[in-house]
Amino acid sequence: MGTPPLKPKDLIPEDDTTWNGWYNSNKSAQDILGEIKNQDTNRTFTQRVLPQQIIWYGHRIGAILANNKLKYAQLRRFVDALKDIAALDDWNKKLIELTLFQVQLVHGYSRKAELEPFFTVIKGIIEKDWIKSSEDFERFMALIDSITAHFEIFEDKSKNE
Repeated sequence: MGTPPLKPKDLIPEDDTTWNGWYNSNKSAQDILGEIKNQDTNRTFTQRVLPQQIIWYGHRIGAILANNKLKYAQLRRFVDALKDIAALDDWNKKLIELTLFQVQLVHGYSRKAELEPFFTVIKGIIEKDWIKSSEDFERFMALIDSITAHFEIFEDKSKNE
């Protein structure tokens, strides 16, 4: 029998008070992108964004999107397009399609201002050319999954209020 899968709280040391402070913060999407940008310029995306940050960023962006009253189907369209890109076998094709995805993102944002946090962070990551390896791409997709999962939680909560 293998080891049990990690839970989000297992990624954070028990004495780490930054977890609660960050988790309950009012950081904007621009703040999050700024945190990612303000790192050593030679760092890859995987080095810039640690696993616990994937959880934090997904939580905050998901909460903002739900608070903006974005509909799940509106977000899902972009997530599905990214998953289609992730499924490509050819690395160069994957990078080209990821770059071209920005057009779809801009078009969607021009029609739905509620997408602003997703647009700001995802477009910022893509245009900075931080995704240079399959490991970076996997970490990027983990961020997408974290945003989506947290958005679903907050969207359900806002429906019940």
